[in-house]
Amino acid sequence: MDNLIQEINGIKYVLFQTEIGVTQTGLLQAKQLTNKIKHFNGIEISVEYVASFWGISKVKGKFLIPEDKAVLFSKMELRNF
Repeated sequence: MDNLIQEINGIKYVLFQTEIGVTQTGLLQAKQLTNKIKHFNGIEISVEYVASFWGISKVKGKFLIPEDKAVLFSKMELRNF
């Protein structure tokens, strides 16, 4: 299990994790999420593409957001990015 708080270069980060279905809408959400992470000076840890037998694919991502910006990050909607 991952630690929810990680410290890098003296800055504390909160771990976020998400899963997005890969559709046209999902691709737009993934791009908006990437922009949101950059806006809050976040760090992408991993991105995993999962294809299922039935053709439904997903993108799973883990990323870190600075602790002092984590609450604002979680409250802002993706469509703002």
